[in-house]
Amino acid sequence: MNVAVIPARGGSKRIPRKNIKEFCGKPMIAWPIEVAKESGLFEHIIISTDDEEIAEILSKKNEFLLELNLELIKFFMKILKINTKIICSSELNVDSFGTEKILKIVQAIKGDKYLTGEGKGSQRYIVGKDDLFKNEGIKMLHQNFQFPYYPQLYDEFIPNLSICDMLFNIGAEKIITEINEQKIKF
Repeated sequence: MNVAVIPARGGSKRIPRKNIKEFCGKPMIAWPIEVAKESGLFEHIIISTDDEEIAEILSKKNEFLLELNLELIKFFMKILKINTKIICSSELNVDSFGTEKILKIVQAIKGDKYLTGEGKGSQRYIVGKDDLFKNEGIKMLHQNFQFPYYPQLYDEFIPNLSICDMLFNIGAEKIITEINEQKIKF
C-alpha cells in the first residue's frame, strides 16, 4: 500500500501558517495534495499538521464548498477578533431572485441600509433599482472598495489576494490595529 504523508506545519517561524497562505490562487497546502491525488500512486493521502484549527478544518467532510468557505470565514474572523453574526440567505426562506432577493434579505433581517459595491458584479443588480429600495425604507449605500496596500514579501504589491496573504505578510495584530484605526475600511 502506498501512502503519501504531506507535512503542514502551522508553527513556521519565517512564514507563520504558510500552509494556508495563498499561492497562485490556492492555499499552498493544496498544491502537494492535488499532485498526490493526480499521480494515482497513493491509496491514502495523510496531511500531518501541528495546527489543531487547520487539522479540524481540513478533516471535515464537507458536502458543499460553501461549508468549507464558512469554516474558513469563521476561522479568519476568530484570528482577527471580528464578532459579527453570520446569516446565510438559505436560513431566511427568501424565494426570489436577483434584486428582489437582495431586497427581501435586507427586509428579513430588518435592515434599513444596504451596502453595495460599485463594481460590475454589483451593478447588474442595482442599476436603476435605487427607488425599489427607497420605497421600502431602505437606504442604499455605494462603496468603492480600494484594496489596502500592505508590505508583501516579494517585489511589487499585488492587490486582491486573499486574507491569507495579508495575514502572512503583516500579521493579525497589525490588521486588527489598521481596522480599528480606520486605515482599512469595509
